[in-house]
Amino acid sequence: MHLTPKAKFLDNTYNKSKLLRLLSSTFRRHQIIVEQCDNHADSSIVVAALTAADDDAVEVRAEDADVFIMLVHHSSDINHPVFVTTSKSSYTVKKICDALTERQRRYYYTTNR
Repeated sequence: MHLTPKAKFLDNTYNKSKLLRLLSSTFRRHQIIVEQCDNHADSSIVVAALTAADDDAVEVRAEDADVFIMLVHHSSDINHPVFVTTSKSSYTVKKICDALTERQRRYYYTTNR
C-alpha cells in the first residue's frame, strides 16, 4: 500500500476539497455547526463565531493568527466563551484579553479599531 505524505495530499486542491466535504458532513451529522469560507475566510470565520457566541460557547479551530487577533479585537462583543484551538494548544479569548495590561489594552484598541 502506498501512503501519500500529508503535505503532498493537502497540496492537491481536489484532495483538500473532498476531505473538507467529508469532515463537514460528519460534523453536521453530529449537530456541530460548520462554516466553510471561500473568500475573506478570516472575516467570515470571526463573524460566524461572534454570531454563534450570542447563544453558546464557541470553539474556533484556526492556525491563522489573524483570526485570533480579530476575536481579541472584538472581545467586548462576545457574550459566551470563545476558544481558539490550534494544532499546538487551545486559548480562551477572554483570558487573553484579561491578561493584557492597561497599557497594552490602550495600545491594542487604539491601533486596531
